[in-house]
Amino acid sequence: IFQFFSSMSLAGFWVGVSFAFGTKLLSSADDVLWLTPFLLPSLSRLQKTINCIIYVGVYALQTLAAYLISIYGTVMVEAIMGPESSIPVDKLMTLIAGTALFLFSIALAVEYFQENNDDDDEGKTDEEEKTDEETPLAKNNESYTESDNQNDKKADEPPKIDAKLTRTLCVVAFFGSVDDLALFIPFLIGQAFTFFQLIIGATLASCMIVVFCFFLNLCKCVVDLLEVVPLAGIVMSFSIFLLIKGLLM
Repeated sequence: IFQFFSSMSLAGFWVGVSFAFGTKLLSSADDVLWLTPFLLPSLSRLQKTINCIIYVGVYALQTLAAYLISIYGTVMVEAIMGPESSIPVDKLMTLIAGTALFLFSIALAVEYFQENNDDDDEGKTDEEEKTDEETPLAKNNESYTESDNQNDKKADEPPKIDAKLTRTLCVVAFFGSVDDLALFIPFLIGQAFTFFQLIIGATLASCMIVVFCFFLNLCKCVVDLLEVVPLAGIVMSFSIFLLIKGLLM
C-alpha cells in the first residue's frame, strides 16, 4: 500500500510538471522569433552560451516572481488599481511590457543608425588617406600580409563578449516574459501546479526552445535573413505583437 501511494504521489508530481511544461512551451512559442538572432552561428561559442544562460535564468526568476505574486500580488494590485478596476491584470502587464519594449526598440534603432553613420564616415576618411603611388604587386603583398596578421590576431585573441547584445537580450527576455508571468499566476493560485513543478517544467521548456533555435539556425536561408534584419526591427516587431495581444485580451 505504501508503494502504491508513493507511486501515485510521484505520478501526480510529474503530471503537474508536464502541465507546467506544456503551458510554458505553448505560451512561449513566440520566443523563437526573437531568441534565434541571439544564437546565430556567427557569434562566438562563449557569447551563445551566455545568451542561453540569460534566457533560461530570466525565466527561472520569472517563475519565482509568479509564485511571490500569487501569494502577495492580489493585495498589491488591488491597492494600486482599486478593487473595482475592470482591467484584467494580465492585459495590463502585457500592455506595459509591449510599450516598454517598443520604446527600447526605438532606442536600439537610433543607436543602429548612429553606428552606421559613424562607420560610413570612417570608411570615407580611410579612402581619402590611401595613396595611389603603390604598385599593384606591392598592394597585393601588403594585403596578403595584413590578412595573415589579422588571421593570426583572431586566432590569438580570446572570444569577445558583446555587451550591447547581452544587455539587449536581458531587456527583451525580461519584458517578453511578462505575459507568461501573468499566465502562471492564476494556475499557481488555483494550484494547477506547485512552484517546484512550475520551475522544473518551465526550465525544461526553455531548454527545448533554445535547442529549437539552434536547429533553426542550421538553415542557411534563415541565418541570412536574420543577419540582414537589424536587431531593432526584431525587437520592435515583438513589441507590436505584445501590444496587439494585450489589446485583444
